[in-house]
Amino acid sequence: MTHDIQGHTYEQNGKKYFYVDIYKVEIIPQRVHFQFDNILRNSELSTEINTILNDNWQSVYADVRPGYEESFGTLFKMLANNLFSRVAYDDIFLS
Repeated sequence: MTHDIQGHTYEQNGKKYFYVDIYKVEIIPQRVHFQFDNILRNSELSTEINTILNDNWQSVYADVRPGYEESFGTLFKMLANNLFSRVAYDDIFLS
């Protein structure tokens, strides 16, 4: 997983803080395993579908990758801004 963070600093109450404007995530897994339980009412067919998905995980992951990366980027941006709004820039990035 690669993280690309872009942001800016701002002052509040005499202290400098950091705000994340853009948080991009690139996820390149070595392997993906899909497991959808009860995907169909027929357990044998469900098992077969899971097998097909896992045998072709690279193609399946290529289709869902943009959504995963966007979702993780949004989540990490929210978490980072929550942290950076509470802890001053100089307390996180020591010079």
